[in-house]
Amino acid sequence: MSRGLPVELTSFVGRRVELAEGRRMLRSARPVTLVGPGGVGKTRLAQRLARQVERVFPDGVVLVELAALQDAASLSTTIAGALGIDPQDFAPDVAITAYLRTRRLLLVLDNCEHVLDACHDLVAGLLSDAPDLRVLATSRQPLGLPEEHVMVIGTLAVPTAEEAAAGRVGHADAVALLADRARAVAPGFRVDAGNAALVARLCRALDGIPLAIELAAPRLRVLALAQLVDRLDEPLALLTTGPRDAPGRHQTLRAVIDWSYELCTPQEQALWARMSVFEGGADHDAVEAVGGEPGSSVADALAGLVDKSIVISTAVDDRPRYRMLETIREYGAERLAERGEEDGARRRHQEHFVRFARSARTSAVGADQLGWLARVSLDLGNVRAAFEHSLARDDAASALEMATSLVWFWSPGGAPDEGAKWFTRALACADDESPPLLHALAAAAILAGDRSDVDTALAVAQRAATLPVRGDDAADRAARWILEATGAIAGGDLSTAEAAYREALAAYQEAGDLFGQLECWAMVGVTTGYLGRTDEAVATLAQGRLVCEAHGEVIMRGQLLDYTAVLLTRAGRSREALGAIKQCLSNWSIRRPFVLVSALLQAAQIFADEGEEATAAGLLGARERIWDDHGLLPGPFSADEARAAVRKKAVDVLGEESFQEAFDAGYAMTRAQAVGLVLGRELSDPHPPSSDATAVLSKRERQVAQLLATGSTNKQIAAELTISSRTAEGHVAKVMDKLGVTSREQVAAWLVGAQE
Repeated sequence: MSRGLPVELTSFVGRRVELAEGRRMLRSARPVTLVGPGGVGKTRLAQRLARQVERVFPDGVVLVELAALQDAASLSTTIAGALGIDPQDFAPDVAITAYLRTRRLLLVLDNCEHVLDACHDLVAGLLSDAPDLRVLATSRQPLGLPEEHVMVIGTLAVPTAEEAAAGRVGHADAVALLADRARAVAPGFRVDAGNAALVARLCRALDGIPLAIELAAPRLRVLALAQLVDRLDEPLALLTTGPRDAPGRHQTLRAVIDWSYELCTPQEQALWARMSVFEGGADHDAVEAVGGEPGSSVADALAGLVDKSIVISTAVDDRPRYRMLETIREYGAERLAERGEEDGARRRHQEHFVRFARSARTSAVGADQLGWLARVSLDLGNVRAAFEHSLARDDAASALEMATSLVWFWSPGGAPDEGAKWFTRALACADDESPPLLHALAAAAILAGDRSDVDTALAVAQRAATLPVRGDDAADRAARWILEATGAIAGGDLSTAEAAYREALAAYQEAGDLFGQLECWAMVGVTTGYLGRTDEAVATLAQGRLVCEAHGEVIMRGQLLDYTAVLLTRAGRSREALGAIKQCLSNWSIRRPFVLVSALLQAAQIFADEGEEATAAGLLGARERIWDDHGLLPGPFSADEARAAVRKKAVDVLGEESFQEAFDAGYAMTRAQAVGLVLGRELSDPHPPSSDATAVLSKRERQVAQLLATGSTNKQIAAELTISSRTAEGHVAKVMDKLGVTSREQVAAWLVGAQE
């Protein structure tokens, strides 16, 4: 007997893992609840699961749909009716218990969230009195039974950006569902290399929510795929028509979310709206700072939103983190505006992340450095939003403080282009009376030095020279000396630069600024070395490493070791240089890109000098791949001459063809393989090299190629990838050179051919 299980009018797509787990749970647990946000497909999954286990229940499977139930008091009557029971002289719950007591049956209760307490009480009683009963429930939060097994139903898998760039999207369940439903309204529709990137964008824009995909697919009857993607800036407005036989709340995506909103308490509704200002989620401290009323806690409301599947809770390095699907967040943003709280929430968000950046500056250069690096990376969307809000409010002081506090994150080589854009915008808004200006100019100078941006270095040094000298504390003196040193470096005056960096080092030591000290140890060592005093420079860099080791700092330690290798290689002391390189690369997984490419170049020089030209050529190729992937600019002391010298030596011995083969083999290496080549041992790598035809292009070049294929200009590519126009132009030229093409249309054709 199966009562109420509807005929499947459309094919069931995906969910193999969930179905297997559901079958396992039903074998070992009596109450099982499928929990997830609205529109995620809990009902359809429960029905498919019930069909798969139906033969295990000799007395059948009974589906009870509760969505239309208006009164919790009618729950027993509704279940009795689904079971075909006429209670007559007995109360419905008594009649149900009597009916189920001797039966082996699966009772499916669909959409319990709005009658949760009543479901809890009734199911608890039934399980106690009917030993062979199994209950499968769907709800936006668990029933709360002690023995309940809960399976959280997530959204469908969507392709990653890398998979989309390579045209490998067909394996994702979200794509499979879209393709299936699209063919029903547009029989010629198929996913291929030509539209894979657009399909992936569509599925990601819809968060992989099955209902959203089901609502979007019929639009392909009248819209081209590209047009549909363009219109998805406001998915809640677009996805408004569903199948006529679907429940009312499933006719539109908005209706589904409205249903969830109405089930929330006023405190949960307020927190939902306020949390919409977060970009990419937030930890508990941020939620508390932005979402709470003064003197109140958000813990109960946050727990309620998690229970109701509005907020998704995950653990990152054992720290709880909370996020919403983009469609849920968009809905919250609308509610926030309706409540008139948008300005207040964004102001609290900005203030919290200014404090966050400040804490990062004081804590990140030390034993918890990698933890802070991960934390800032995780909250980078929020930090960017806070920066934008600072500028929108003409709060240049906060923007300057954020940029300055995070210079350790942008430098050296982490994301220098983005950091430079921050400083450019913040400095343009600041007047000379702004208190953080001097220190912001010093931080901008450090970043300009790392990027070999001579024009910016000179500009910030000149602006600093016009500022009045207000105070004479150690931090102010250090900033002024850094700016003098930067101007000297830009002007080629290494002697003045060395002396200024030594003064800055002393001032940073007095101020207790560890990041500033380490920057100065590095630059004193480099300038001394380039002035020809190699032994003194190596000793200076070693002193800096001792400071790193004393504080548990790892990133600048790698930078100092790399600079040591550069100076020793220049002095012809290859054996010592190789030792420094191996120390630098021993923790290769945490190396920043600029350090890694520099260390690989020094190693290539040494191998070439020692007659291992093929190895040197391979390391040049590996270095080039990392450089391309990250869109790096040259460092403060250009390596162009050294790279050209290694290439010439290798070509002279190997010949052009053999050199290119070795170079290409190195270009195809993973970072682990390249570092292992230097260290003389094999390293494990969680990211094996791609066998895709597009592997001839680096990760960044594949992104550029995809944008070229869509007709993007160099300026648009730069904006999309957050790189400079000059860098974008370089990538475009390299893509076309590698592919042997001369137009964007040819790039598109090549991509299609490579992915078929």
